[in-house]
Amino acid sequence: MRNIILGAAVMALCSTTSQAPAPKLELNVAKVVAETCTRVDGRSLGALPLEVEVGGKTVRFAEWTTADELSTDFVGFATQLPADVTFTVEAGDRTFRSASPRWLHPLGVSGPQVHGIDAVTFCTQAGQPALAAR
Repeated sequence: MRNIILGAAVMALCSTTSQAPAPKLELNVAKVVAETCTRVDGRSLGALPLEVEVGGKTVRFAEWTTADELSTDFVGFATQLPADVTFTVEAGDRTFRSASPRWLHPLGVSGPQVHGIDAVTFCTQAGQPALAAR
C-alpha cells in the first residue's frame, strides 16, 4: 500500500510541475584591449641615445630640439616610432597627443605661451580575444 501511495505522490508531483527548458549558456568572443604606456621625463629628456620599450615595441629617439643653443628647454624631438604607438606630450599646463615620429611644439619654439617639454608618455594597445560566458 505504501508503494502505491508513494508512486501516486511522485506521479502527481511530476504531472503538476512544468518542465522549464534548461538554461542556455551563451559564449561570446570579445576583444580585450590592454594599453601599455611608458613615460619619459626628468633627466631622460634630451638624452641620446635613448630607447624606450612600450609593450614589446621600441621607440628610439634620434634628436631633441631646443629654441636655441643656450636653451635647456626642449620643444621638440624626432623618433623612430612604431606604427601602432601614440604619445602624449606634457608642456607646462598643456597636453598634446600625436602619433607622428617628429613632434615640434604647436605654439612655436619661443614666446610666453611656449613651455618646454615636461614629459612624453608613449602608449600602445594590444588586443587579445577572450571568451565570455553569460
